[in-house]
Amino acid sequence: MMSNTYKRASEKISVPPELIGKTAGAMSAGRRPARVAPVFAMAALCLCIVFGIFIYQGNENVLNFQELPGGFTQSPAYMAGPGAEKESWTIEQYKKYLNADVTPKGLKLQLESETAAVYTKDGEIFSEYYTALYKTEGGGRLEITVSKDKLPYRAVPGLEENSLIKGNPLAIALGKGSGAYAAQFMRGGVGFYIESGDLSREDFIRVLKNFF
Repeated sequence: MMSNTYKRASEKISVPPELIGKTAGAMSAGRRPARVAPVFAMAALCLCIVFGIFIYQGNENVLNFQELPGGFTQSPAYMAGPGAEKESWTIEQYKKYLNADVTPKGLKLQLESETAAVYTKDGEIFSEYYTALYKTEGGGRLEITVSKDKLPYRAVPGLEENSLIKGNPLAIALGKGSGAYAAQFMRGGVGFYIESGDLSREDFIRVLKNFF
């Protein structure tokens, strides 16, 4: 008896269509985050991981100092080669030809001297280099030699490029007994050889980092 009475009373209740629509919309909106939020969270996590990997690879620093018992073995003088003639280029002419900024940064340095040599053979540039000597605030010396498209003549033969600065390969050496540091690398079509017998390891690395 009670169930029949309840059934007849419930059948007389009229629910407006717009209320049904609002209720269904609210229920749907309430359920959506439970299904969609994990998907967005997973996508964001994957993006962060991938982005983080690219940042790490692009800024990776690995510093290996290769000890050289005999110091840095280099040519005592620049060998131009048979049949080559030395050209009279100014420093500015050479820098324009090089088309690159080779000024060291990261330390306060005073330029003491700079030289450039260009040799031609049969009217074409056969070999060239530019050397700049800097003095630090503490009286130390920093020497930079560069050449276009190749390592300069002062580069140490046999050094392995087993170091990285910001993901860029280079070779770093320590002259055992002398305490001198040297580094050589290619950057933007220019070969660098950098040496100092006075800078601390930290200051030498600071200079190198500013070339990348």
